[in-house]
Amino acid sequence: MTKFVKRGWQLLFGGVFLFVVLATVLESDESKAQRLAEKAARVAAQEAAAAEAAKPLPPDQLAKTACKEFVKKSLNDPGSAEFGDNDTWSSVDRGEGVYRVVLSLRAKNAFNALMYAEFRCDVSLKDDGWRLIALDQTTP
Repeated sequence: MTKFVKRGWQLLFGGVFLFVVLATVLESDESKAQRLAEKAARVAAQEAAAAEAAKPLPPDQLAKTACKEFVKKSLNDPGSAEFGDNDTWSSVDRGEGVYRVVLSLRAKNAFNALMYAEFRCDVSLKDDGWRLIALDQTTP
């Protein structure tokens, strides 16, 4: 081989090597940028969810949650309780921190039969939390 042909092959292989190295570096930079963008999007979504979760619930929603717990405690088999969507439950502010909630559920009775039931629950908000005033089952 002549000196020029040998030098040509060296330049060709050097050029190919340089191209591969540059392509790898550029591709990894694009990959890093894409990963960083995806991570930023995930973090933003998590922060938005945390901000939403940190918002205090309105008192009528808290009253519904309190009544749900009081009703659960009154059941023969609390683990069998299947509460309906609490957005369908009524909650009325009766004044002075007292709320009346009417809620529905399905739960096992003393005979182990799954039954539908509605409850009317009056709760009051005190400094140390919710207190049960009255709890009545409005269906047999």
